[in-house]
Amino acid sequence: MPPTFVALLPTPDQQPSIAARERVAAQSAAARRALKLAAREAGCPEMVFHKSDDVPQPWQGWHWSVSHDDTWVLGALARAPLGVDLERITLRRAALREAVLNEDERALLGEVDALGFTRLWTAKEAVLKAAGVGLTRLSHCRLSATPSPTLTQAGEPAGPALPMFLDGEAAPVLQFRWHDHLLALHIQGGEESLTWVLPSPQGVSCQEPQDHVT
Repeated sequence: MPPTFVALLPTPDQQPSIAARERVAAQSAAARRALKLAAREAGCPEMVFHKSDDVPQPWQGWHWSVSHDDTWVLGALARAPLGVDLERITLRRAALREAVLNEDERALLGEVDALGFTRLWTAKEAVLKAAGVGLTRLSHCRLSATPSPTLTQAGEPAGPALPMFLDGEAAPVLQFRWHDHLLALHIQGGEESLTWVLPSPQGVSCQEPQDHVT
């Protein structure tokens, strides 16, 4: 099996003076550029990225997934269904925490801080994306054991996978730090060989993670 190809880019045109719709469009366009970078690295620059009912469709055996916010965009492709998520490390509002974490998961995590919440939130998003289902299946996706505290930086070898399950089936999630963000990647079948395409660190300015509520 070839490796999974993962590309990160900074998100352009996110100034507050730009209309919200245009900022979202810029995020989507940058995510497609990240996918094209990953496809070029994989040796298939002609790859076509198509969705049906908002679910990414495979192309000649390649599967793909994207995630983006107002700082970074992430695109990945693999020879197996996959899902990725990218989030700023932030402790969200209590209502969202209640929706994302069940009682068993809160017991495994102990005190839920910004990093702990973001690890679970991104992991569940990645698993559900790989399965091609939406957040209506959120309660079917569960953490099965206490997470390893080891998190490596994007571009470095992965640490221990987060032990997730979806409908009783193992769905391990790889996670990486990237400045004040967390990246999550689930590949069905557990493929863990990654090839990264990363931006230059020059000009990058990010805040440190905070335990504030958004």
